[in-house]
Amino acid sequence: MGNQRGRILSFLLLFFISFVSLSSSKDNGESSQISLLEEIVLSKRPDTLEVRILCSTYTSHRQFELTNPNKIVIDFQNIEDIQADRHFEVNDFGIKAIRAGMFKSNIARVVFDLRAEIPPYKIERIQDGIKVTFSLSKDKDGPSQMGFLEELTLSSTPNSLEFKILCSIYTSHRPFVLTNPNKIVIDFRNIEDVQTGRYFEVNDSGIQTIRAGMFKSNIARVVFDLKAEIPPYKIEEIQRGIKITFWPVEEPEVKREEMPPQEKQEEEVEEKAVKEKDEQPETVPMIEPPQRLPAEIKESPDKTVEQPAETKEILEELTEVLDEIQDEKRMKRKQYIRIEALGGAFQPQERTLKDIYERGLIYGVELNVGIWEFAEFWIAQKYFNKKVVDKVTAVERKINLIPLEWGLKFRLSKGKVNPYLGFGASYYQYKEIDLTGEIKDKSIGYIGLAGIFFKIKGGLLFDIHARYSYCRVLSGEDKLNVGGFHIGGGLGFEY
Repeated sequence: MGNQRGRILSFLLLFFISFVSLSSSKDNGESSQISLLEEIVLSKRPDTLEVRILCSTYTSHRQFELTNPNKIVIDFQNIEDIQADRHFEVNDFGIKAIRAGMFKSNIARVVFDLRAEIPPYKIERIQDGIKVTFSLSKDKDGPSQMGFLEELTLSSTPNSLEFKILCSIYTSHRPFVLTNPNKIVIDFRNIEDVQTGRYFEVNDSGIQTIRAGMFKSNIARVVFDLKAEIPPYKIEEIQRGIKITFWPVEEPEVKREEMPPQEKQEEEVEEKAVKEKDEQPETVPMIEPPQRLPAEIKESPDKTVEQPAETKEILEELTEVLDEIQDEKRMKRKQYIRIEALGGAFQPQERTLKDIYERGLIYGVELNVGIWEFAEFWIAQKYFNKKVVDKVTAVERKINLIPLEWGLKFRLSKGKVNPYLGFGASYYQYKEIDLTGEIKDKSIGYIGLAGIFFKIKGGLLFDIHARYSYCRVLSGEDKLNVGGFHIGGGLGFEY
């Protein structure tokens, strides 16, 4: 038994060390392709302002707008550092200033601080970066010419669904996608009002309804509410507006095989027989009257039949043997329950999260159920919350992790001191809040653990453990490992 237990211990230790090393190598490998934000170049012309943002190796960017106060924000992925100037005073074309800084350890952020309303602008991809072109701002050239959203027409073909959104004066549009539930949203600028219908039932090509309305005083918004997944679609600019083409997601038809005539006839005969059987009335079995005992073997009520002494001894011995067998089974297959309140320190393994949040308190509750002599099933629910203020951007950030973990533990010995090893799966709910809004995702990963608990008195116990988890979630356009190292303890009771 001792050698077998030692082999199990060695195997589990090697398994735990190997997947910790593998997870760390994955994270290091994914963050190896890095670049520098090298230049921010401003070029003024009578009617436009061009801002070129150049990187040593450009990978991708993400732009969005913020209000109260108005800003245009552009994030560049896989950037290690910024070599360009970090602040530019503009005070023209509706732009007050341009700021650059590291938003995360691998994301550089460029922010355009605006005077009032968001001016007309266009973003284009160029070699090694992007070009942002601003037109004359409203306060310099007077108010922009406003138009109306006049028509929303639908036409269908056997293979596609086509929508045309037309304006009296079309300037620009901005499409984006929302999830939970899935929607396609398109904003039209410099629109004074919506003169077309504001609600349309579609129920075709994955589209449930279309809604139109005024998002702001000068922005009209058209929303495509989707049934489930986002269908394939394409947006094209046409005269006075845009055209959106959707293609349905084809589902394979399920063909029902016809039954051979002979089998079909046999099935009909069987169904008829069963039906006739059900219609027949149930027959009640005859109960025979009890037979009377002969008078010579009747016993009087006050007399008892005594068992022979040998029979008593045999029964007592048999009872003792059965009790011993049951005790032995209980020792081998001990059913027990252990409940623990957990607490400790948690440090994310992802370099981005580690740099921002460092480490913090993780707490929760765990249930263990014995299923064999040295094995038990465990399930735990934990919580991790932390709020920080970014040192570079002075932006408040908050992360919330709720991991649900389950798996098997193997107790290496039983007594006052109980070391154990275990492994299992983890289901993470991830939420992060910053100035860009709220990001949420859910995913499944894995976990390994090792620890030791001490029985104090009765069923009371104290637990010390170390755990490592790995789980990748989608954060914006990035995938992050929200798992990491847990070191802590627990106080519980076993019965």
